[in-house]
Order: sequence, then structure tokens, then C-alpha cells
Amino acid sequence: MSTPATTVLTAADITAVTGRPTPGAALRVPALLRHRCTGRLLLAHDLRPVTTSDDAWRTSGGALPGDLPNPNSLWLRASDDDGATWSAPAPLLPDPEALPGIVGLSDPVLLEGPSGTLHLLAAASADVGLFGAHVPTRPWRAGQAPEPGTLRLLHATSHDVGATWAWTDLTDLCLPGPVFPEGCVLFPASGHGTVLGPGPAVGRLVAPLVAALPAPSRSGQDVHLRSVCLLSDDDGITWRLGRPVPVATSAGRSLAGGARTSGTDEHAVVALDGATVLMSARDGAYGGTRLTSLSVDGAATWSPAQREADVPDPGCNAGLIALVGGRVDEEEARPELLKQRRAHRPGRRPGPAVPRRRPGRAPRRTPEPAHCQGALAGAPRDG
Repeated sequence: MSTPATTVLTAADITAVTGRPTPGAALRVPALLRHRCTGRLLLAHDLRPVTTSDDAWRTSGGALPGDLPNPNSLWLRASDDDGATWSAPAPLLPDPEALPGIVGLSDPVLLEGPSGTLHLLAAASADVGLFGAHVPTRPWRAGQAPEPGTLRLLHATSHDVGATWAWTDLTDLCLPGPVFPEGCVLFPASGHGTVLGPGPAVGRLVAPLVAALPAPSRSGQDVHLRSVCLLSDDDGITWRLGRPVPVATSAGRSLAGGARTSGTDEHAVVALDGATVLMSARDGAYGGTRLTSLSVDGAATWSPAQREADVPDPGCNAGLIALVGGRVDEEEARPELLKQRRAHRPGRRPGPAVPRRRPGRAPRRTPEPAHCQGALAGAPRDG
């Protein structure tokens, strides 16, 4: 069964699968990805039931009604005709034996690794939201219920273009370590990550996360947020945290009567070349404009966040894409970004930010990886 393009994707599509009505439920925070090998579009999104209490989201640490620990669920749809039709929604569910006690799942991030493996990141909760969670005090063990008061960072992989998924828990990255000595609470910035092309870190997976710092690092009652990226150089077998984006201290503000926040919040990342990654971040203090930062070492470190006065920010997440064959000439680029790039490349000779292509010369095309051939085998599609 497929959903015609003329029909808006709604919660009713999910009711048709589960047989359970969800009146007033909303579909939120989509992650959209085109699988390189097959061309298939994959769309992951939340289903958020109506909250049963007007104040529960505030007292449990949500930013808005419908945030975790609301009993949200994740769903996946696929399209093999560029979005003209979509498969029936399929639930994205962790194995309850390995990951018991999960009440809600939210905010998916999708990535495709160099081998064609799909990676999904999601937040999971049993009893608290981002702003009510504390740093975990013990490592995760398969089969154990979540530590009370913690928010979980889950990772799933698919080797058959989304037909099946294997899940694990990455919340140990929140424990005190070299990046955050006091630990942190991690939350995926819903959407898509990026993969680095040819260069010193070719194939590196870069996924955007938000880190909420623990109480000793907060100013007053503010929740101090940091934009940080999750990195993998082995196609998702192991992961590590890059350094957070430096940001000036400012007074926190509340979006809708919940916790006051400051710093840099949800962000989108895009690779400009094999080492340069651009970030556009939501201002955690709701200053009204986007914040940008540049990395020249594959998202391991970042330049200080710069305010983009001409890019308004209503207080929500955003997305970035890189145009195939696109380029930015020095005289056309934003002076702020050029200044950041030069500052991070000492000794670099003056010249275009990205070399001009010779007139009449077609852009180089990356050969299709060998693993792409027959990638849809064993990945049946409904419809």
C-alpha cells in the first residue's frame, strides 16, 4: 500500500497500521534522506500524541508540549519515485529485551555511511525530558532498564535500506570525559547529518547533537546548551564526541514558559569539502537570528559562533544542504565565514574560498561505489 502524493501524510496513516486511533496527534521533526545507492527516499518522523496534562511537560523537563517524556513513537516511510508515492508507515522500535523500559522516542537523525549502511539516532525517555535529565552515573548494560532521571541516546543501523534495524545505546558518551569533564545530557538535533568526502577524514560520519550541561556549569536557573557533533571514522562501529562550538555567555530565555536556556541549541551541518563543515545553529537564548560556525578539521573543533544578522531565527531547528557542483567564490561569500575559515587555516595563501571551475569544464562525478550494485536486493518495499 502506498500514499498518493496528493494526500498529506497524517497520523491517520499510522492509525491504519496500528488500528489504534490517536485523535489530535501530530507528525513532527522529520529526517529526510536519499539513499545514494538506490535513490530511495527515506523519511523518519515522530508521532506525538496529545498530552494529557497542561503542565506535565514543564515539570518533567520538556521544552514544549509533546516533548519527551511524552509517549512519542518513531515511524519510517519510503519512496522509490521521488516522493510521488510513499510506503505505509513502519514503526521504528528498539528490541525490548536489549532496551527495556523506553516510554517515548523522538527527534530522529538519518545518515548513510560509506558502505551504504543507514544510521539512525534518536532520543529515548522513560521519565524525563532534556531539561529535567541528569548526567548518568553508571554505564549502560543491555537488558537493563534506563537509569531513572536520564535521557537516552539510541543508535540503530540498517544494512537493507531500512527494512530491518539493529539498536544499541550510546548514552555512555554522556559520562564525564575529556570533552565534558562533568558529563552532559545529549540530544539529537533532528534531521540529517553529513559524511565527509575525499580528504584527511574521508568517510567520517558527522551527526548533530545538543549537549545540556549539568547544574554546576549553569548560570542561575539557566540550562546551558552546547552544539556538538557525534563523529565516527569506521562507519558507525565506534563513536566519539567532537569539541563543542565556543559561544559567548548570555542570559537565558524561555521559549514557552519552560526552562530558560542559553548557548547554542539545535543545529544543522553540511560538508563543504573533505575537511570543512559549516554549522547553522539555533540561538539557545532566542536572540532572533541564526548562529554560524565553521570547522576545518572535519567537525572535531569549531570557530566561535557568529551571529548572522540577516538570517532570522524564530526559535526552531533548520536544515542545510550542499548543492552538487555548487561553489562559493570569495567575493560572493559572507565576510564572516571567510574570516572564520582564514583564521582556522594559518599560512593559507589568499585566494578563492573554493577554486573556480574552468569555463566549459564539467564537474567531476564521484564513481558509484561497488557496494551500490544490487543494494535493493532483500529490501522489499510495500507498494
